[in-house]
Amino acid sequence: MEPTARVADAVARRVRAGGTNLAFGHPGGEVVTLIDAFRQAGIRFVLTHHEASAAFGAGGYAEVTGRPGACIATLGPGATNLVTGIASALLERAPMLAFTGSLPESAPAGATHQRLPLQDLFESVAKASVHLTDDDPAAAVGRAISTATAPRPGPVHLSLAADVAAREQGPAAVEPSQTQPRPTHQDPTAVARAKDLLARARRPAIVVGLTAARVCGEQPIRRLATTLRAPVVVTPKAKGVVLETDPLFLGVIDMAGDPLIGEFLNGADLILAIGCDVVELDRRWTWTAPVIHIDEQPNTDGYYDSAEELVGSIDQALGTLAESARRGSWSLEEIALCRAEVLDYIKPQLEHLQPWHVVESVQRHAGPDVVATCDVGAHKMLVGQCWETHAPRRFFMANGLSSMGYSIPTALAAHLVEPTRRVVAFVGDGGLSMYLGELETLVRTKANLTVVVFADRSLELIRRAEQRRGVSTDSVSFENPDFLAIGRAFGIQASEATTVHELERALTASDRDAGVHLVAARIDGSDYRL
Repeated sequence: MEPTARVADAVARRVRAGGTNLAFGHPGGEVVTLIDAFRQAGIRFVLTHHEASAAFGAGGYAEVTGRPGACIATLGPGATNLVTGIASALLERAPMLAFTGSLPESAPAGATHQRLPLQDLFESVAKASVHLTDDDPAAAVGRAISTATAPRPGPVHLSLAADVAAREQGPAAVEPSQTQPRPTHQDPTAVARAKDLLARARRPAIVVGLTAARVCGEQPIRRLATTLRAPVVVTPKAKGVVLETDPLFLGVIDMAGDPLIGEFLNGADLILAIGCDVVELDRRWTWTAPVIHIDEQPNTDGYYDSAEELVGSIDQALGTLAESARRGSWSLEEIALCRAEVLDYIKPQLEHLQPWHVVESVQRHAGPDVVATCDVGAHKMLVGQCWETHAPRRFFMANGLSSMGYSIPTALAAHLVEPTRRVVAFVGDGGLSMYLGELETLVRTKANLTVVVFADRSLELIRRAEQRRGVSTDSVSFENPDFLAIGRAFGIQASEATTVHELERALTASDRDAGVHLVAARIDGSDYRL
C-alpha cells in the first residue's frame, strides 16, 4: 500500500515537477514541514541570512535557468522581509513561487499575533497571491506555475498554514510539468504593413530588450540586423543576445554614455523594437522615428508610439521581415565611430585607479564564459556599458526594480546551477553593507566566485542628484569597514586595491585559488562618467 503523504509533500512534488530543484529561504516554525517536504522531493534548500536575499536568489535562479525560482519564509516579519525581493522578481520578469507561512487554522478566535493580510500585501507586488488548503494543493501550485511563467513572467505568492502543511492527504500524485505554449504570429495584415515600413526605410535601427533575451534565438536578430546592416542597441538585461564584438553593435541604452547613443539614433528613420520591455528604461524615449513593435505582448505601456505591432512569435516575425529586407545606408565606419566615442567617454585616461580599470581587469581575468551579476549604483551604469557579454543569460543586472542586494544572491544562484562556470558579482560598498551576512552563505555553500566591490564611500548616484539640486551631500557619505578583516571574519580571501597593479595582483590570486574572493577597489566616485 502506498504511504500517505502530507499536504506539504503534494506541494513540494508539484514544484519539483515544474522543473525547480533549488529553493532559498530563512525558516520559521510555521514552514519547517514545507522545507522538509522540499528536501524529500529533491529540492535543495539554501539558508540565507535575510528573506530578501532568499527572494533575490530565487529570482536569480529563474533568470539563469528560465524555470520558476522558489523561496520560503515564515509569516509576519518573514513574509514582510520577502517583499523587496518579490517586487524585484515582478519587475525583473523572473518567474517565482514565493511561499510563506500563515496563521494556523487551529489558531484561537481573535488571535492577532503576527496576523497580517498577506494576500492583500502580496497582490500588490506579485502576479497573484494564493492561500493553499488541503483541497487539491498540487493543482493550485500547478496553476501558480502557469501564472508565474506566462508572459510577462513574475512571482506568485503562496501561503500555507503549518497545521495544513502537516495534514495527511493520501497518496501524493506527481503531475507532469506543463510549459506555456509560445505565442505564434497570425496577423498577415500587420506583417504587410511592417514590411512596407521597412521597405521605405533607409536608415533602420534595432533596439533589443529583455523579452527577446528570454524567448528569442540569437540567429534571427543577427540575420535581420546583418541583412539591413542596421545598428543594434540593447537594454542591459538583453546583453549577450547580440555579440558586443559585432561591427553592428552600437551599445547599451540607459547606461553610461547613453546620450551619445541617443544622438546617433536620432538619425534613424525607423526603429525595430524587438522584445523591448520598457520596464528597464528610466530615460524618455526621445527618438522621433516610427517604431515597429515586435513582442509577445501588445504595446500597452505607451512608453513609445507604435507605427505597427507584430504581436506573437518574435522569431517568426523577424524571419518574415528578413525575407524581404534590404540593406540600409548606414556604414560600418559610422557605427564603429559612435561605439568608440561612447567607450572613450566613459574611460577617462587618468593615472590613478579608475572604475573602468576595474571592469576591464576583471573581464580580462574572467574570460569569455563567465557569468556576471551587477548590483545597483553608479557602477551599474559603467558595468552595463563596457562589460562584454558573449552569450545570452551570462549577464544579470537589477534593472527593473533596481534594488540593492540583488547581485550576490543572483551570483550564488548562477554558481549553484552551473558550479563549474566562473561567476563574478559586481556590487557597490553601499549595497554590500546592506546584506553583508550573505558572504557567509557563499562560504557555507562552497561557492566559487569573486565579489568585486566598488568602494567609494558614497551613494554616488544620489550624491550627484543632490549636487544637481544644490543641496548638501552629507546624507549619502559613509565610512567602509576593513575589508581585509571582513575577509578573515568570514573565512574568505579578501584584497584591497588602490592601484591597477594591486588590482591585477588580487585578481591573479582569485584566478589561482578556488573559493570566495572579495576584491575591494578603492576608487573616487567622482571619476564615473555617466
